Amino acid sequence: MAALYMKYLIPGLFAYGFLQNTLRFLQTQSIVIPLVVFSAIPLGIHFGIVYSLVNKTSLGFKGAALAASIFIRISFLSLAMYVVFANKFKNTWKGLSLESFHYIIRNSKLALPSAAMICLEFWAFEILVFLAGLMPNPEITTSLLAICVNTESIAYMITFGLSAAASLVLLRRFRSMLLELE
Repeated sequence: MAALYMKYLIPGLFAYGFLQNTLRFLQTQSIVIPLVVFSAIPLGIHFGIVYSLVNKTSLGFKGAALAASIFIRISFLSLAMYVVFANKFKNTWKGLSLESFHYIIRNSKLALPSAAMICLEFWAFEILVFLAGLMPNPEITTSLLAICVNTESIAYMITFGLSAAASLVLLRRFRSMLLELE
């Protein structure tokens, strides 16, 4: 059942990658309000899509995964349209240049181990949930461990959000120092 659910999440995977890049682009320029607005609008649409796909079609629980994929695509498309059509990005967004590829290797040396670290941490918790199924009374132990993992994830998101905000503040200070040096 979980594999089938994951299969229906795949269409949103590529859109999620592009959405994260768009989010970082806007966050590094300290643009937050459009992020909230263009996340709230698709969220309102998401409720209707989930209800329709789960209750009105024969998809059942697969409709929830498909609705998540649709939600991610709508979020990305709305933010991408904002970036393309907003006047404040005319000087920033002049198309793709070869200069943007100069730091791919340097950034990948930092990004890939960081991504691996986060993946391994989350996978370790998921493996614990699977191993809980081997314990006596697996229904209760699996449920309790899943609750603990989800509680830990919520706590992690708070610190992750604070670290992202702190990084943006430091990035702005660094950018202003560079501008002063010029």
